[in-house]
Amino acid sequence: MTSICNDPNWSHMQPLKPPMTATAGNPRTSRIAELSQRALLQAFAPASVTTDRKGNILFVHGDAGNYLRPPPGPISTQVVEMARAGLQLELRAALLAAASLAKPTLNREVTLPGDDGGSRTVSLSVRPLPGQAADGEDLLLVSFQDVAAPVAARRTRSKRGAAPSSAEAVRVAELEREVAYARENLQSTIQAEQATNEELKSANEELQSTNEELQSSNEELETSKEELQSLNEEMLTVNSELNAKVEQLSGVQNDMKNLMDNIHTGTLFLDHQLAIRRYTREALKIYPLIASDIGRPLADIKSNFDSQDLLVESQAVLDTLVPKEREVRTADGKWYLARIQPYRTFDNVIEGVVLTFTEVSDFKRLSVAAQRNEAILATAQEIAHLGSWELDVDSGRAHWSDEMYKLFGYPVSSQPMVLDDVLKALSEDDRARVTAAMQSAVANRTPYDITYRITRQDGTQREVRARALPMADASGRITHLVGASLDVTP
Repeated sequence: MTSICNDPNWSHMQPLKPPMTATAGNPRTSRIAELSQRALLQAFAPASVTTDRKGNILFVHGDAGNYLRPPPGPISTQVVEMARAGLQLELRAALLAAASLAKPTLNREVTLPGDDGGSRTVSLSVRPLPGQAADGEDLLLVSFQDVAAPVAARRTRSKRGAAPSSAEAVRVAELEREVAYARENLQSTIQAEQATNEELKSANEELQSTNEELQSSNEELETSKEELQSLNEEMLTVNSELNAKVEQLSGVQNDMKNLMDNIHTGTLFLDHQLAIRRYTREALKIYPLIASDIGRPLADIKSNFDSQDLLVESQAVLDTLVPKEREVRTADGKWYLARIQPYRTFDNVIEGVVLTFTEVSDFKRLSVAAQRNEAILATAQEIAHLGSWELDVDSGRAHWSDEMYKLFGYPVSSQPMVLDDVLKALSEDDRARVTAAMQSAVANRTPYDITYRITRQDGTQREVRARALPMADASGRITHLVGASLDVTP
């Protein structure tokens, strides 16, 4: 009986097709065809396993226990490791040829030791199944089938002729097959190694190209590293400069804080919209401010002034850049000198206005008192026809009181008089005496008292008594004469 593995049509693994009849589409006919195919497969199909390219078993068809068995040790599904003794070498070579070269191995006969001490011949076939897996991976179909002994002996005798004995013929045939298989295995290994060498050569070229790219990248990194080091040094220098400026700025801020706290001047910094930017502690006496008022318009804060606020003047200064100042009075009776000036940056950019408030209550009281005393003195001089004067020795300019103008017949004026205005009203003799008296007072640091006659602009004459004291500056030099002139006309 001819083995089904020897049939070339079996290499295509074509299933048997039922004969076409008029009732092929009948379900009963399909059932009969399926039963027939199953019976044929069970009766004639060899034991087979389906593996991946690495030889891992994926599916077993039929009883493969005569050819495969679990190896001792950890569980393995590798078909070569599970193959019985004598079958592993041929099976490994066939798998390598099918996986590497897509070359099938058909009906390779291998002699295996039998369980009864004799030997048996097994036909081995390995067929590639390209792209049959679900993920598109190539699969391998490995088939095993026992070969009848008479057929094997007949083939051996046809090749070698009559042999002295059956055992020697079997042994010689086995050795010849092993040599042939070894040659094929060596050839497959050489081809696989050549393919591997080509792949290694290509990989080596890619690695060399990658190495060159890495060297180029390394050079670029070295350059970048040098640039970063240079940049880092510059950053360190800039950082040191910034630290110095921060320390300087901190010192300036401390100085400004102490200055503001010790000059006792309230200061308000306003922006273009007259909103509060910053204020000093003394400003709280004018405006009841809190920390959250920063950024609020000054118009929202009620001041302590008893009259109109300074917003109009502040806007005028912001528009015209002309500083303003005026005295203002608070509700508790204190007087302040308010100055409004533009806020200028170092670049001379206007960014708002600055309001300063200096308390001048004492000065205001003294000024009022001085004005009152001056008014009383002027009234007394008018009643007594007594004029007061002050003469600058170096320039000859004199400051006269109103009564002095009346005494000499001049209209009252704020323009300073000079010594010649007095001397030209005197006679020549009196002019010489008055000049000598003044010079003596300056030289000897002594007062003088002299009487002389003057002729006024209207032609009338008056008799005047003048008394004066010399006044010295800080260095002790006589710089002024302060005196009084009295109309003593009988």
